[in-house]
Amino acid sequence: MFNKIIVSVAFLVFPFVLYAGFFSFVADLAERFSEEPEQERFYRMLYLKLPLESIEYHWEFLDRKQLLEGELLLTFTSEGRKIKETIFSDGKLNANWEVISDSDAEDEKNNIIYFGFQSRSRYWFDKKDSARIVLTNAQILKGHGYDFKADLAAGKHEATAKKITQYADDLNDTQEEQDNAKAFISIEDWDNRWTLSNKTAQGTGWGASQ
Repeated sequence: MFNKIIVSVAFLVFPFVLYAGFFSFVADLAERFSEEPEQERFYRMLYLKLPLESIEYHWEFLDRKQLLEGELLLTFTSEGRKIKETIFSDGKLNANWEVISDSDAEDEKNNIIYFGFQSRSRYWFDKKDSARIVLTNAQILKGHGYDFKADLAAGKHEATAKKITQYADDLNDTQEEQDNAKAFISIEDWDNRWTLSNKTAQGTGWGASQ
């Protein structure tokens, strides 16, 4: 009698177990097929900010002409190739690069310049890409940021980043947002932050949106 009860219960429970297992299997399959394949390579414009010490968001050099009289060299990898770009030298900004600033035309009139630059060209990037930057300036460069004013010493300043970060396309992005997505080198990813001296607490009070 007891055995018959066990068999009867088993017949009642087994379909539910089978159904639950099948449902779980189907749900797992659906999730796998619905996932977007991860992009390994991205075709992007590249932007960066100079790796100044203690700066997280904004900085302006107070003498645009003086900065551009120096030289800023960027070497980065793309599709296994080394690409060398002179972002500026001899008083001129490379035509392939622009200053990251919505108000750069106004800044130029005031002879100041933002510390970030963006390529006009696009390149293929992947997770293995890296970059190196070298700034050479013959004179002390005065500037100001959110919290303080400070000087960057004359000389040669170098830094290396082991990765270039890509903004992934999102299915909910507009076409314009996808077209304008960029690759970037985060300030935190540089291996060396350039020392600022003569700090004085006379910052601009800018917000931290960029």
